Amino acid sequence: MNTLFKIIQPFYSLWAVLVFFLYVVFAILWTPILVAVYGKKALVKIMAYYRGWAYLWSYLTLVKYDFKGYENILEGQSYVITGSHSSTLDMFACAGAIEIPFVTLAKAELKKIPIMGYLFGVASIFVDRSNETSRKKSVEEMKKVLNNGISILIMPEGTRNRTEAPLKEFQNGAFRVAIETQTPILPMVILHCRAMMKADSLVMKPGTIGVKFLPPIPVDGLTEADIPALKAKVYKIMEDVILKEDSYFQNKT
Repeated sequence: MNTLFKIIQPFYSLWAVLVFFLYVVFAILWTPILVAVYGKKALVKIMAYYRGWAYLWSYLTLVKYDFKGYENILEGQSYVITGSHSSTLDMFACAGAIEIPFVTLAKAELKKIPIMGYLFGVASIFVDRSNETSRKKSVEEMKKVLNNGISILIMPEGTRNRTEAPLKEFQNGAFRVAIETQTPILPMVILHCRAMMKADSLVMKPGTIGVKFLPPIPVDGLTEADIPALKAKVYKIMEDVILKEDSYFQNKT
């Protein structure tokens, strides 16, 4: 069976990419229409579209989902969601698992990508980390979003984790935003994707994508001086779950 799959794996991977490409085509058609019809309320419709696409993609590519921890999410509460990031497949995990309205914090470079830049822009806040003015502007935008009851998804590793460690070193952004807005942090661990498709690869194999929402971490009364300790706390909590439950690390022991 392993030999047979090695023969068909390139075709399977190509099929998975093709299905994603078809999603992009439909998103190009539907997103402007949703924005034109619903205006600021379009985000909820767009998120529903993304979630439906994630499930359709999984069905057509023989990928399963295992989402846990919804009891840790309170209705009507906004969060700074901190997600792990080790594979391109993480986008399907996020789209399928997060059921509350949210936007993502995205690198300014993504805005320059034709078509995809527009799609990211509809449900993202762009930030140029090398520009102090851009960082301050993004923080103000995030405050407005959180005050409107919408959560923000931030990958505190900054980029995909291409190392063999469970997590890369966290950046300060997510924790600074949480403290400045006094918004609880919702750690979100994405599991098994690295075993299915590594960070810099388009070669994929079927499997189960897991997402686990961990108990929220309050930031009431914390100040900027508490960022290092808060960051270390969230890192340790997420790292422990990855080492214990991610199939990539279980198979290495």
